[in-house]
Amino acid sequence: MKIKAQLTGQFVVYMAAAVVAVIVVIYGFSAIKTFLEQRGDVETTKLVEDLKTEIIKMATQPRDVEQKNLRAPLKYTQLCFIDSQNPGILDDPLINESYQSGKNFFLISNEQTIGYDIGIIVTSPQSPLCIDNPTGLTKLRLEGLGNSVQVSEWPTNLQ
Repeated sequence: MKIKAQLTGQFVVYMAAAVVAVIVVIYGFSAIKTFLEQRGDVETTKLVEDLKTEIIKMATQPRDVEQKNLRAPLKYTQLCFIDSQNPGILDDPLINESYQSGKNFFLISNEQTIGYDIGIIVTSPQSPLCIDNPTGLTKLRLEGLGNSVQVSEWPTNLQ
């Protein structure tokens, strides 16, 4: 009888341990997922703030040209810039509406499009200027114009 009670007790202990292990694993995966999502948000915020800072700096330096390397989260498939004075044809209604509210830089993914105001930019002759983001590193050419910045893709032959 004593052995049966011990076996039953051990079974209960093992079951309790298994339940606790499952709860820890579920909580751990949830915490990791949340952490990774927040990291993506931080990377996006850093990208936008760095770009704004560079636009402000370059706008006051006429004829200066710089290469700006942007590290964008891989979930964004394209980075789009819209000319502040001449937006061109905006086919996407969400981008058009966001542009009307003052946003001129867009991060586009399969799930969403997010817009930001990054200052006065010129993208002529092409607006909107959309650059693919296959590797997470996008090279821009920024040229100061005195009160705005000309944004274009860095030529691949000038790596």
